[in-house]
Amino acid sequence: MKKLIFLSLAILTMFFTCEKIEVDQQVDNLSYGTSFGECLGYCIREIVVGGDIVFTKSGWEIDGALPDSSCSMTFIMDPLPAYVEKINIEDFQNLDDVIGCPDCADGGAEWLELSIDGDLKRVTFEYMNEPNELKLIVEDLRELMDSFADCQN
Repeated sequence: MKKLIFLSLAILTMFFTCEKIEVDQQVDNLSYGTSFGECLGYCIREIVVGGDIVFTKSGWEIDGALPDSSCSMTFIMDPLPAYVEKINIEDFQNLDDVIGCPDCADGGAEWLELSIDGDLKRVTFEYMNEPNELKLIVEDLRELMDSFADCQN
């Protein structure tokens, strides 16, 4: 009987003293890009959002690789938090690394990659067919990518 009372008190003590510990995960940067494997020209485009936003495009012609082209935007305030708030980090981490059949039959691929506390997680999906968990952020990143259409460097 004494053991039962002691066990009950121990369980009650644990119940009232345990608190949920939330761990804030720090997103260091994010990258978003598109690619088309069977194309000529600048077929790979990528944006990296950290303290600045850097756009890079690369590709190839029949004769070989094209020179990479890169442009950047510098901000007074870090643009990363505005993008990160549109992502549920837990949902993102639970997504498969590859969704659907990206770039099958040259349909293109898109990806979103986050550096979370130094660990990289990339989700690649079919072009213009993002998972619902990424819809808000991908729509914004597509618009951001379009803003670099005139990048010639």
